[in-house]
Amino acid sequence: MIDAQFYEDQSIPDERKTQFPDDLVALACKLKKDVLQTIRHSDTKADAIRQVISYLDGHRLRLIEPLQISLLAGQSFLYHDYQGSAGGLSPTPIRRITGDIYHAALSRAIKEAEGLYTWDDETANNPAAGARPRVNLGMFATEPRFGILVLVEAHWGPSFAPFACQYAHLRELITPVRIQVIDPTGALLKKIAENPEELYRIGPEQLELLVEDRFRAMGLETMRTGHINARDGGIDILFWPKATSFPFLGAAQVKWHRAKEIKTVARDVREFGSVIQTNPLNTGILITNTSFTPDAEWVARMLRLPIRLRDSQDLRRWIKGRFVDKDEWREIPSEIVLCPGVKIEIPRN
Repeated sequence: MIDAQFYEDQSIPDERKTQFPDDLVALACKLKKDVLQTIRHSDTKADAIRQVISYLDGHRLRLIEPLQISLLAGQSFLYHDYQGSAGGLSPTPIRRITGDIYHAALSRAIKEAEGLYTWDDETANNPAAGARPRVNLGMFATEPRFGILVLVEAHWGPSFAPFACQYAHLRELITPVRIQVIDPTGALLKKIAENPEELYRIGPEQLELLVEDRFRAMGLETMRTGHINARDGGIDILFWPKATSFPFLGAAQVKWHRAKEIKTVARDVREFGSVIQTNPLNTGILITNTSFTPDAEWVARMLRLPIRLRDSQDLRRWIKGRFVDKDEWREIPSEIVLCPGVKIEIPRN
């Protein structure tokens, strides 16, 4: 029941994030969205205010301690919870209701903060806090249609536990968060199959995930060595067969380019060859979403290492599930000469 925005927003200091009940924060987020939607679907500015007050009345949201909703225009309140049901179009100045300290703090927050701010209330600067000092979380956003700023405040403190009953009935408004792990690769495969140009738009991270998915479809186990922009020693993916009497360990490096005209060059092949030589690996595969320069292909042949180069055409075959055909056998010679006069033909599938 936690609104992710609250916990991801860097404008809230870490120490604040533990000072509010999770359900109170989630409710504040929900109420802000509901009030903004109510205003958006109103006919006039006056109607918007009436509709918001009706919403608050309907959910018993007025004059409760942990939550407070206000509507503002400029430096004035159109509606303020402790202002009663005024809500006309004769705005009341913030200072008249809140005093100079709160007025200055709120004005500064609206001007400088980005939708969220926190502050402390002590008895000295807010008599309304009474004998209960509290920490406050303010969430605000402006509905552009009528220029009405919605402010939702959550109040909490060490002595506020008895007030939790005031919003208990509102918990039904919160849809519990359900975490579902979704593999996006299937949709990505379909997208690229329909439009191969997507290979130049998906980005390096997605290309790595795509290659890993295709390795698994080939019957291999895989392990990514890290994530994009992290040090990986020149290896993006390790792979090995699931069940075999002839095990091997392979490594893949994935090169993504944003345009088909940009090719993977000979230097990339040499560097990858060095990685294969200096690690206990049996084979390597260098994959790009574009193509290789002629020099890169020449270097791969001259290195005499078990390195394969795979380009965009190969990726498209893999996306279609074509893993075993003549194109995959192109590095395998059609015959080998064991000694003068002894020639062995290599059968191909």
